Amino acid sequence: MKHIFFDIDRTIFNTDSWYETNRLKVVELFNSKYLTDGISTYEIFIGLLKQRGINKNTNIKKTIVELSQVLKLDEKEFLDDMIDIILTEDYTKLVYDGVFDFLEEIFGKFRVGIFSEGDPWFQNIKLDKSGLSKYFVKERKYYFKNKLVNIAALPTGCVLFDDSDKVGKAIECQRKDIIFKKVNKNYGIGEFNPVDIINEFKGMKYYE
Repeated sequence: MKHIFFDIDRTIFNTDSWYETNRLKVVELFNSKYLTDGISTYEIFIGLLKQRGINKNTNIKKTIVELSQVLKLDEKEFLDDMIDIILTEDYTKLVYDGVFDFLEEIFGKFRVGIFSEGDPWFQNIKLDKSGLSKYFVKERKYYFKNKLVNIAALPTGCVLFDDSDKVGKAIECQRKDIIFKKVNKNYGIGEFNPVDIINEFKGMKYYE
């Protein structure tokens, strides 16, 4: 049975919308509870994430604690507040249109997996809270600091859906057995017809 792997951010999950909705919540938290300039404080937070390499296996909790130290806030209280924002988000609405239908159609016909960058704790929250986790077993969830140097981890002859041109180029150079499907970050995998994908790969090498 052929493997199909998916990136999470901007492929099955609208990460840009998540950042925008949570930016507003964090700004409001700073303004109302901590009586600081919410926008400026949020920019400090994003700056710390970028210093650590956002989306490169960033440890979200550790960065929040570091921010509390910079702002001279109670670490535990602030961490609890920020995690509460993360956990109470409606993640289902951040899944691209058509993703559930796509996964339902291919589930059982392919072995599906995740090939992604980011904090595993946070990436799993996205899957769990959105209802997507039921499609992905732990053994096929691959989280890396840098996907570009871990292309070899993907199964032979698999299909990969990803929005990154760099990942596509790495596959072209390193793994010609892998079929790369470029995803438009505005639509995610919802723009693909799953029946077309099934028909395209039936009878190909590594399908059975």
